[in-house]
Amino acid sequence: MVLPDDGFIRWLFDAGAWLVRAYGGFASFRQQSLVTPTAEDFPVDPSLEGMELAEDYLLFVLEHMGLQEWPLYLVADQPPEPAAILAGMPHGMTGEVEEAPSLVHPEDGMPIPVDPALLSDPELLVALLARGASHYFVADQPAPLGDHDELVDLATVLSGFGIFLANGALRFHHASSGPLVGWGFRRFGALAEHELAYALALFGVVCEVPDRDIEAHLRPNPREFHHKAVKHLLRHHASGLDRLRGVEPATIGPYR
Repeated sequence: MVLPDDGFIRWLFDAGAWLVRAYGGFASFRQQSLVTPTAEDFPVDPSLEGMELAEDYLLFVLEHMGLQEWPLYLVADQPPEPAAILAGMPHGMTGEVEEAPSLVHPEDGMPIPVDPALLSDPELLVALLARGASHYFVADQPAPLGDHDELVDLATVLSGFGIFLANGALRFHHASSGPLVGWGFRRFGALAEHELAYALALFGVVCEVPDRDIEAHLRPNPREFHHKAVKHLLRHHASGLDRLRGVEPATIGPYR
């Protein structure tokens, strides 16, 4: 039975209460809807391509999150090929490593870097876009609680995008570049697959989303983790769930 440890679950309830307060208290938070990887939730324009299509996805992400007025925009961010990295790597004794330029220019808005290749994997693209928006939401709140990246993951789940994040947490892939060929995996986000599934179970329980509506869209591993997490929450953490249901609103930031 793969469940997060007690330390994570304590953090989850503490951070969850902090975020529910930021969302306007439980009365407001409970109106959050589950966002699914379906055409109903993402009726994007099929005639669009490339970054224009990615921007269409972003518009629907922001609409689901209620952040339409935030100045978020996309920046194409194509990772270099492995062979190109090796070819251009400076020698430790003779070369100088150049610092990467900052992508964040507040006066120009809030950029979300995105690899256009992710358009072939819309579910992971949406996870990245929702996580990018959540990054700014968490940064906008006073007195952040705990690790920023973990809070961003949890904020993404609690904003309704837990299915996307749980399904994209671990992806295996085949890579090749010139003579370099191999298999590998990619971790996405800060929380592990079973931790995201547990956070998603928390969202579903307090927002009264039926288990079947969530698990119908989950991959096998997160689906199993989620199923066990729901039982564990209801059996062992009734008081924590009641605590979340009693959270009052806090002063909101300038963007929400």
